Amino acid sequence: ARQGGAHGCEMIFLDVTNTVRSSHHSGLMRVSSCLRSALTRRPDVKLETVIWNDGAWKTSEGSAVTTDAADWLLTPEVFGPEERPGFSGWIANPGCRTAAIYYDAIPLKFPAITWPRSVGRHPSYMKQLARFDRVLAISNASREEVLGYWDWMRVGARPPVTAIPAALFQP
Repeated sequence: ARQGGAHGCEMIFLDVTNTVRSSHHSGLMRVSSCLRSALTRRPDVKLETVIWNDGAWKTSEGSAVTTDAADWLLTPEVFGPEERPGFSGWIANPGCRTAAIYYDAIPLKFPAITWPRSVGRHPSYMKQLARFDRVLAISNASREEVLGYWDWMRVGARPPVTAIPAALFQP
């Protein structure tokens, strides 16, 4: 597959691991779809969708993806270690810049009304977020929530967390 910034142009690799396999249209899926659509319309953005498969990033056709330090990996997805074996090792030394969208901690705040799988993966997901280069929260409340969680967990090193307007995720 295409090699990131090797030719002087940065690439955004958009994580669609769960999006491509899902048949329901959840809020996370809508955000992913709107983000992909918005980035595709921009002539100044080089975008490639990728999936986490067998411990590495791959194209939807299954080709290995090579990134460059100037590239970005952007994930609008929520994930856990059982869904992404090897991801923890990758995020420790990704070879590109990384950004994640943060939504909320509903699985932790309201476990009784949340899918058990979501409840189980959310603590590790929120810890993994602290290893990204940047976190984009969907609101100021979400920004404060993830920062508060990291304080509670005594997470030392953490990325900048920026609240972005929800309008960016509208079709």
